[in-house]
Amino acid sequence: MLLAKLLALLSIPRRLNGFSYQPTNQLVKRIPHKKKKSVRWTIQSLEKLLAVDGESGGPFTYKRKADASLIDALYLLLRSNSTNDTLDCEQRIEVLMRTSSFPLQAEERVMKIASDAGLDHLATDLLQRACENDLLVSPQAYTALMNCLRRQGSIKLEKMEQVLLNLAGCCRRTNDEMAAVDIVAFNTYVSSICEAAVSSQTDSTSEQLLLKALGLLKSDTTKTRFCLKQELDNYSFNPLLGAVAKLASPSNGQSTKTLLLALLKRMQSLGLNADDYAQNARLRATIACDGDDAAITMFEGIFSQRPLDGYSIGLMIAPLLRKGRTVQLISLMRNFYSDNRGKTVTSAFESYFSSLVGLGEIGLAKSLFERFFLFEPSSTSCERVEVMVLHHDEGGSLRPTRKMFNILLSGYSTLRKNAAASRRGPSHGKEDQIPQPNSPEMDEALNIFNSMIEAGVQVDSYTASAMMTLCQHSDEPQQVTSLLRTIEANMVYDFSPAAYRSIISAYARTNEPSSSIIIWEEMCKSRPNVLKNRDTWNTLLGALLQKGAYSTINMTDSSAAARNANVDAADGILSSLLHGLEPYDAADTVIAIMRNRTVLQNCRAPRPNSQTYCIVASILAESNIPSKSHIALELFRIAMDENCPGDGRFINAVLRCFGSDLEGALAAWKCQLGAAAASQERRGSAANRLAAYNGLMYTAGRAVRPDVGLRIAYAMAKAGVDPTEVSLNSYLAGKRTTLNGASEEKNLGLRRQYESLLTVECTKYSSFDKRRQHDKRIRIIL
Repeated sequence: MLLAKLLALLSIPRRLNGFSYQPTNQLVKRIPHKKKKSVRWTIQSLEKLLAVDGESGGPFTYKRKADASLIDALYLLLRSNSTNDTLDCEQRIEVLMRTSSFPLQAEERVMKIASDAGLDHLATDLLQRACENDLLVSPQAYTALMNCLRRQGSIKLEKMEQVLLNLAGCCRRTNDEMAAVDIVAFNTYVSSICEAAVSSQTDSTSEQLLLKALGLLKSDTTKTRFCLKQELDNYSFNPLLGAVAKLASPSNGQSTKTLLLALLKRMQSLGLNADDYAQNARLRATIACDGDDAAITMFEGIFSQRPLDGYSIGLMIAPLLRKGRTVQLISLMRNFYSDNRGKTVTSAFESYFSSLVGLGEIGLAKSLFERFFLFEPSSTSCERVEVMVLHHDEGGSLRPTRKMFNILLSGYSTLRKNAAASRRGPSHGKEDQIPQPNSPEMDEALNIFNSMIEAGVQVDSYTASAMMTLCQHSDEPQQVTSLLRTIEANMVYDFSPAAYRSIISAYARTNEPSSSIIIWEEMCKSRPNVLKNRDTWNTLLGALLQKGAYSTINMTDSSAAARNANVDAADGILSSLLHGLEPYDAADTVIAIMRNRTVLQNCRAPRPNSQTYCIVASILAESNIPSKSHIALELFRIAMDENCPGDGRFINAVLRCFGSDLEGALAAWKCQLGAAAASQERRGSAANRLAAYNGLMYTAGRAVRPDVGLRIAYAMAKAGVDPTEVSLNSYLAGKRTTLNGASEEKNLGLRRQYESLLTVECTKYSSFDKRRQHDKRIRIIL
C-alpha cells in the first residue's frame, strides 16, 4: 500500500508481474551537477541489470517488488533537494539492501551511487557485508568510496585505512591468486593523509602525518599489509612530494630537504624516475627554504637535461623578477611558446599572465600578451596585423583566449583602485577620491578591450564586471552607456547577477540613480529569481546613495533607458513608484516593500537585514531632511524589533545622521547605541565597536570639537578598542564637511593642540609605512 501511494505521488508507471515501470522526463532530467549526472548513469545501468526486459529509457519489467523499490529509492535520492530527503532515501535503501538479496553487481552499483551521493555510511556498510561474505567488489566501487571519504577530510582517515584492510583480508580469503587491492585506492589514501597534513593547524600534527605517509611508502610490508600486487608508482609519491613542498619554509628547511631526499631515494630504488611533478616539488621547496638564487641554480640544472615544463616556468616568475632577470624570463617563455602547441601554450600563458598581474607587473604582462598573441613575433615594429593571430602550426592558429583578456582587464581594474587610493592620501575623504576619467589605467584597459573586440573574442560577464569597475570612477553616465552598448553587442552569454550589480554600481557612481534602477529592472526581468535574494535589493538601495549631489529621481532622463527607444523608462517594476521621489523617500519605499514581503513577478521580497538598514541610514545621512537624527533612531529601533543585529557600520550610519549635534549623538550612544555595538562584538575582535566609535568621531568633527574627539579616543582605549587612522580620518571628514572649503579662523585657541594630540593617539608607527620614513625618531632608554 505504501509503495502504491508513493508511486501515485511520483506518477511513475511500473510493471511488476505485469505492472510497468518507466522513468518520466522530469525524473531523468539533465542535472548540471557532475556527481548527480554520474549517479543518474549508474542508476540507468542498474535498471538494465535488474530488469527482465525493456529498452533503455523503459518500460522496464521486474520480477520482484524489491528490485522496483530499489530503483524508486535511488531515483528519489537523485531528486532529493534537502538533507532530510537524502537521509530518508538512505534509510530506505539500507532497509532494502538488508532485507532483500541482490546480485554482487547490483550491490557494487548501489555502493558507487551512495559514494557519489556522499552517503559514506551506507557505502561502507555494503562493502563490509560483502567482505564478510568473501565477495570482492570491483575497484570502481571501492575507489568511489575512498574518494567519498577523502572529500570529508582528515576525520575519515581511520575509516579509509579500515576499508583498505577489509579489502586486503577479503583478497587473502579468496582462492583467486590474482585478487588484490587496486593501487588507485591506496594512492587515494596516501593523498588524503597528505591533504590532512597541509590543512592541519599545528606543525606537529603536519609532521606526524607526513611521516606516516613516508612510512607507508618506504615500508617493505606495505604491499603485504594492504595486499597490493601492483608496484608503487609516481602517483603514490607525488602527493607527498607536493605536500612537503607546500609546507616548506625557512624554519623547517632541513627537515624538508631530508624528507625530499628520502622520497627521491625510495623512488630510485623502485626504478621510478622523477617526473615533472617531482622536479617542480623540489623547485617549490627550494624557493621557500633557500631563496631565489638557489632556486634559479636548481632550475637551470634540471632543465639543461630535459624539455622545459610550463609549470616550472610559472614557479620561476617571481624569483627571476626579484633578481632582475626579466630578459631570461622572456627567453624561457619564448622557447616554451615555440616548442609547444595548442592548449598547452594557452593554458600556461594564462597562468603566467595571472602570476604577473598578481605581482603587480601588469605592464610586463601586457607587453608579453601583445608580443605572443597580438603582434607579429618576428616584427621589429609594433604594427598590428590584419588577423592578429600569427602562431600557425599543423593544427591551425593559436588565438588569444577570453581568459587572457579578462586577466589583464582585472589587473588594470585593481591598478586603478590602488591609484585612486594613493591619490587621496591618509587625510582625504571620499569626495577627494574621484580620479580623472581619462586616467592611464582606463586608457590601457580600453585598448585591451578594443583589441579583444577586433580579435573576434566575445566578452562574458567577467569582462563586463572588470570594465564596469574601471568605469565606476567616471563622472559621465554617457561613457558607461557607450561602453555597455559595446559589451552587449559582443556578449557570448547573458549577464550574470554579479555583472548586473557592477553595471548598477557604475551608474550609481555617476550620481544617476535612474539608470541604476533601469539596469536593476532589466536584471529582474531576465532573472526573476534574483528578487528572492537580499543582495539584489541592497544593490538597488546602494544605487540611491548619492555623494556630493542630491536630486530627485527622473526616470525619463536616463542614459541607460536611451539604449532601447522602444521601452518606456517609467514602465518597470519600480520605476513608476520611484519616479519623482527624493533618494531617501525612494529608499523608504523600497524598504517598505521588503518589510511587507511584497510579491513582485511571482517572487516574494526578502526581509531587510542589518546591511539594508545601514544603507538606508547612509542615504538619510546624505539627505537634506530636517530632524534626521529622530528618523535615524526610529529606523534603528525598527531594526532591533525585527531582530536585525546592530553592527558597527549600521550604528556608524545612524550617528552620522546627527550631523553637528554632538550632545544628541553622545546621549544616544549612552542610552542604546553603545550597548548595541558591544553586544554584537565577536570574541577577540573589536572591529564592530571600532566602526561604531568612528561614527562618534565623525560627529565630533562635524561639531569641530577636537577635545571631545580626544576624549572619545581615550574612551576607546579604555574599552579595549585601539583608535586607528580611520578614526582620525572620520574626524577630519566631519570637520571638512562643516567648513565646506572655508578657511579656519586664525584664533583657534587650543583646537590645534587638541588635534595634534588626537593625531598622536590615532597614529601607530609601522616600519612598512613609507610616510614615516623621514620622521624624526628618538630612543628612550629606561
